[in-house]
Amino acid sequence: MEHGYAVGTRQIAALAGVTQPLLLHHFGSKDGLFDAVIDRALERLLARQTGAFPHEADDLDFVLHGLRMLVQSTLDDPALLRLAAWARLAGRSPYTPGAATYWQWLTSRFETAQRSGVLRRDLPATSLLIILDAAVKGFAERAGAYAAVEVRLKAGGPPVRSLGDALFDVLLQGVLAPEALAEARQRLECP
Repeated sequence: MEHGYAVGTRQIAALAGVTQPLLLHHFGSKDGLFDAVIDRALERLLARQTGAFPHEADDLDFVLHGLRMLVQSTLDDPALLRLAAWARLAGRSPYTPGAATYWQWLTSRFETAQRSGVLRRDLPATSLLIILDAAVKGFAERAGAYAAVEVRLKAGGPPVRSLGDALFDVLLQGVLAPEALAEARQRLECP
């Protein structure tokens, strides 16, 4: 991922310690390899998110723990963001078949959370997801710059421990239904 999306399959194979024919046998093309990298990253994110849920996660726990894992995972894996950015610059969409399945699942869960009154209802679930995705990725892409100039975000409520925590708090205030926010804060205070 350090060499960008424009790198050829020959160089990718050499960096991986395999032959180009073996790489192409398993992935078919550079686009196939790219899809596999993105899809595996989404599988890891989903595993981290579902592993973070309490045993019987209700809609509020799903949003709280899923969003926290999204923020943490995105901040922890800047290489994946770089790869997706390089692909977009090269004219390749990072929207893979695995990403489509992931987004459909998230949209369904968000729609359920809207019906139960956990998420705000004035925007479609897909719009909420797009806003969250853009906010988290945009923040992660600039996190170093924010820290370097010592930007202090304060979203109200208890003091934040990190910029990632500040982002999480702001996002919660933006997507949760107002009547769910107090319950969310209580749950976050309890270990």
